[in-house]
Amino acid sequence: MEGMNSVSTKEHKAEAPNSVNCMVITVSDTRNKETDKSGQLMQDLLRESGHRTTQYEIVPDEPT
Repeated sequence: MEGMNSVSTKEHKAEAPNSVNCMVITVSDTRNKETDKSGQLMQDLLRESGHRTTQYEIVPDEPT
């Protein structure tokens, strides 16, 4: 990928925090926190990468 090793990219990465707070949002009418495998996977991947999930929400597809 062209530009991925530019000086500005290197400076940005050097100044970026090692971890960030994240919010995971699943949009589904059929999932809940027990059956939301993709939301659980995202939280696991974030945690394994050193980040924190500070909020987790399931939002319905269709407004009620």
